[in-house]
Amino acid sequence: MTFRFRLTLVYARIVTLSLLLLALGLYGALRWYLYDEMNQTLRKGLESVQHHAECSAVYSASGWNGVVQLDDAAISPDLYVQWIDVTNGTRVQSANVKTTLLPYSIRSLNQEKEGYFHLDTVDGTSFYIYSKPLWRSGSLVAVLQIARDAELISGLLTITRRVLFALITIITALAFCACWMASGEALKPLRELISAMRTARRNGKANIALRYNGPRDEIRTLYELTAGLMDRLEGAAGKLARASSGQKRLIADASHELRTPLTSIRGNSELLRKMWTSLSGQPERPLEAETWTLSLEALDDITEQTGKMSALVSDMLSLARADADTGAQENRQVIPLKPIVDRVDMQFQYGCSQVEWRTFGLDTLESVYVLGHSDDLQQLLTILVKNGFQFTAEGWVQLSAERTEDEIVISVQDTGIGMDAEQQAQLFEPFYRADASRGITAGSGLGLALAKRIAEAHQGELYCSSFPGAGSVFTFRMPICVTTRKKRGRQECASPISNYKEL
Repeated sequence: MTFRFRLTLVYARIVTLSLLLLALGLYGALRWYLYDEMNQTLRKGLESVQHHAECSAVYSASGWNGVVQLDDAAISPDLYVQWIDVTNGTRVQSANVKTTLLPYSIRSLNQEKEGYFHLDTVDGTSFYIYSKPLWRSGSLVAVLQIARDAELISGLLTITRRVLFALITIITALAFCACWMASGEALKPLRELISAMRTARRNGKANIALRYNGPRDEIRTLYELTAGLMDRLEGAAGKLARASSGQKRLIADASHELRTPLTSIRGNSELLRKMWTSLSGQPERPLEAETWTLSLEALDDITEQTGKMSALVSDMLSLARADADTGAQENRQVIPLKPIVDRVDMQFQYGCSQVEWRTFGLDTLESVYVLGHSDDLQQLLTILVKNGFQFTAEGWVQLSAERTEDEIVISVQDTGIGMDAEQQAQLFEPFYRADASRGITAGSGLGLALAKRIAEAHQGELYCSSFPGAGSVFTFRMPICVTTRKKRGRQECASPISNYKEL
């Protein structure tokens, strides 16, 4: 059973119930009006009969007896009058009653001392009868009845019932059809939404166009929420696809980077094995200087390649830790930034004689506090400075700092080879190195990717501006804490900037 059909049934039931209640009310009002008018007529007729007739009770040896003399001239032709002596069964009737006996109930008379109205069928004809008792000394002596033909009223009420039933049936059917069409029109946007969702499922894409031109109601809200959800699903699917692609690329790049040192280690190991295997069978043969030199060179190469592999694995672990942000909340604390930058400055003051090392504006970092990891921030700055020295054959590398009202800006500028826009777009991807530098300069291509992760983990931003042959500028921005306070045994920001969120 579809929702549209259930909705139509609900509306049809409501309409049917409303019509039924209305019909019962109309029928009850009509019946009450007709019989009330009949009651008034019979009461007045009975009063007229009593006024013109002589009704009395005579006591004899057998008890009380009812005596009556009816005046037919005073009785209306449409009224039927009957007097019944209960003690001896004698009855007196108006001329129009003839042999018909109007029924009555002793039990009802005992319950209704003043008389009662009742509808009975006599000889196939419906009569509405008013029976009034005559009491003497607590005993029922006689019953005076007046009746009127009720065939017209009964027929009218029967026709009314049939008409009302037919109207209810017709109107219910029409209401069902109207509700079916109205619900179909009302649910049309939902059917379109379902169709769009099925299309998205069939195509495997969540970027579907949802348009609703109706008023701002619940359906528009549903469309907006669904569109927002689909956008989020599409974004999540895109992120998942990029993550999967990045993972595959990471595995491929890691395999490529590890293949060279492993090949070198294997080749040198086989060389040493052959050399020393040939000597093992001739213990008396003296060790030649050339063999000794080749062995040392092979061991040095193995040591060098092992160091590269260790550095690569260490960088990969650091990158994985930065992606997972392990222990961010437990170990993060408010720290001064100036000592971190000073350590980086000291590290590179005597680093390279061919490239000049410059600093500018580091004094602005006095009394600047940030929330983060001291080692991670130092590693970030070290990566940027090393990258500048690595790709600058001559010229200078400069570390500068600038403070604004709510953030600190640290820049590393060099006069190196620079990069074009295409290279900058992939600069922070793991294992990426510009084609011009791959194989020429040392490095695994993980440094800038790790620096990017560290910047994001500190609610900061890292970006690059560069031109081929004109050098590069790496800029790191992060929020600062204005003041500090102690809370639960550790320092925290007392007045964080408005756009700062503690991890």
